[in-house]
Amino acid sequence: MAMNLKNNQSGVAHIALIALVLVIAVVGFAGWRVWDNSDKSNSNSSAGRQSEASQATTDNTIDSTKNYVEIPQWGVEFEVPSTVLDLKVDSFNDYPADENHVASSTAYLNSPKLEAEGIVKTTGTQERREKLGNITRQESNSDYYPGTTIEKYAGDNKFAGKKIGDYYYVYITTDASENTDTYLNAIKTSIENSLKSTD
Repeated sequence: MAMNLKNNQSGVAHIALIALVLVIAVVGFAGWRVWDNSDKSNSNSSAGRQSEASQATTDNTIDSTKNYVEIPQWGVEFEVPSTVLDLKVDSFNDYPADENHVASSTAYLNSPKLEAEGIVKTTGTQERREKLGNITRQESNSDYYPGTTIEKYAGDNKFAGKKIGDYYYVYITTDASENTDTYLNAIKTSIENSLKSTD
């Protein structure tokens, strides 16, 4: 009988050991699940915060930093259209007064990207300068041609025009390049809406 009791006690010890291993496994599994869910939750909310921060930065950059084409010779600038983000003044000329014209200045516009893509053509002297048109500045109410003020010339040709201070600015589109109407219209709209003094 003493042997039977000893065997029974051994059996109980094995059952107790198995139960203890099961309890540890269940507690360990439960702990792992809590930790895993917590890690995923932190990861998701961290990613969410990063996404929100990234969006805010993007929004702030778009809202607070606008790109402008500046023409420092005149002290004016206008917002870069979204369709021609690399728009720039390619060249600049001052024209003295003669018997038919008052003194004026012209800033020639270009997009290196559109030129590289072959959209802006550069054949011929005038076309080479006028890739995406030009902005001409002269005194307000002065004749662009004899008997035609710069304001009337702009209006008759449906060009963008704007008076700033004593000067009138007119964006003259070009026929030098083909398939550029979308870009020319975007530039025209931008000049009409955002041309302003930098002073």
